[in-house]
Amino acid sequence: MLLQPPQPRLAFFPLLLSIKPLTPRRFTVKRFERMPVPTNLERAVAPAGASAPKNIWIAAGEGDLDRVKDCVEREGISPTAADEFTYTPLHAAASYGHLDILRYLLSHPSAPSDAVNVTDSDLDTPLFVCETVEAARCLIEEFHANAKHTNSEGLTAAQQAFENEHEDLAQYIASVTGESLQAEQEEEDVLGEDENGDARTDGRALTQEEQAAEDERLDAQTDQLMARVGEIMTRAEREGFDPEDELRALVSDSVVRQIREGMQTSNPTDSA
Repeated sequence: MLLQPPQPRLAFFPLLLSIKPLTPRRFTVKRFERMPVPTNLERAVAPAGASAPKNIWIAAGEGDLDRVKDCVEREGISPTAADEFTYTPLHAAASYGHLDILRYLLSHPSAPSDAVNVTDSDLDTPLFVCETVEAARCLIEEFHANAKHTNSEGLTAAQQAFENEHEDLAQYIASVTGESLQAEQEEEDVLGEDENGDARTDGRALTQEEQAAEDERLDAQTDQLMARVGEIMTRAEREGFDPEDELRALVSDSVVRQIREGMQTSNPTDSA
């Protein structure tokens, strides 16, 4: 009888495709959530004793309106300017819920007429990266963001918010579009729960003790991975090099290892 394979903590998958230069975020790993690697790559390496000014993406993410204004008005940077990872200041401000910066950027004369619907390489508009109802309401009600837009995965902003467990946000956006999130909920609930309230699976579910041990092992792997990410970022900051290749290699190795472990667990006879 097959054991249910452990679900690898692969919130790091998107890093293989996109490492977006934002300020350090909390390291809460959420289901399906895109988690940017904390980095200051876009800051120029400054001479000893001096500090380089923030770029517009970092300033927007940190809520530094004065620096954002300086970038737009003095340096001539567009509100929809994309960095090398196709992330815009609007995405950064929306993600961190900085409504003053959103309003400034979207109201600036240099902003394109449809700036509110600017997309990144995943076809995500700023609405897709919102984490609060207030940010989404600002984009939709004040600047007429297209709430029915679908990204490269075919998801609407409401569906993506629902998958990321931002239920209030998902319900708000769905109330605007008229879409139903009930189908997604029913799909998740199709297997039901056992007598202990745990989700049923097609194979033999792990016992409570096995699941606890598996969770502990995966948590330890996650902590170890994040510690190594921190080491690479610190060294890159100190030595002034681009850590992208090292980060991608690190995450790739971690993903492959977790997949192999999952295959071995789901096919115990193969490793016997």
